[in-house]
Amino acid sequence: MPAANVTGSATGGSCQPTKIVFFGLGAVGSALLICLSELAERDDVPVRFVVCVVNPDAARDALFHAERIFDRIEFIGVPDFAPVFALEPGYESALKGAAMVVNAALPEFNGPVIETVGLSYLRYHDLLNTPYAGATYISYPTAVGAAILAWHALEYAREAPGALVGVVGGEDLARLLPRMRADAVRRDLVAWDIDLFESVRDASEA
Repeated sequence: MPAANVTGSATGGSCQPTKIVFFGLGAVGSALLICLSELAERDDVPVRFVVCVVNPDAARDALFHAERIFDRIEFIGVPDFAPVFALEPGYESALKGAAMVVNAALPEFNGPVIETVGLSYLRYHDLLNTPYAGATYISYPTAVGAAILAWHALEYAREAPGALVGVVGGEDLARLLPRMRADAVRRDLVAWDIDLFESVRDASEA
């Protein structure tokens, strides 16, 4: 999420749509995009999504139940993500003016983009590289939890420039966000039926 060069408020009805760029769009990425779209609609914030993927048709299929928001999504086919992250000629426009960049492709691309604040969120650490990693009951709460945290972190980063710096873990936001903002996060997590701190013992032992 850019810490600078962004004007307006994510939840304040900025005249320009808030641009959110995705790299990759699988099970988690598609649910995250849909949740961000719903949060934006609720808060009356115009948004525009740019989805950079190797296979745009597969990305559209991943959003098969969200066709109504296709008019807000620009799908861009890329042969490789590396040139885009390197801002090579021809790819600058994909990131230009982005208020949020979501790396749903490969962890190796995590890093500074423009002047950014990184938000790291991984709910089920113990289930990576297991048969459960792609399950809906894993991908949905991971995506929705990440979307809610990112939406409120974006707003706070604009309200208080410099308050969030570097890479911030999702677990740290409860400490870093002001009480009113943290309470809003909790309300949204409850509304989406997400228990951010629920143990995954049962799933990992199954």
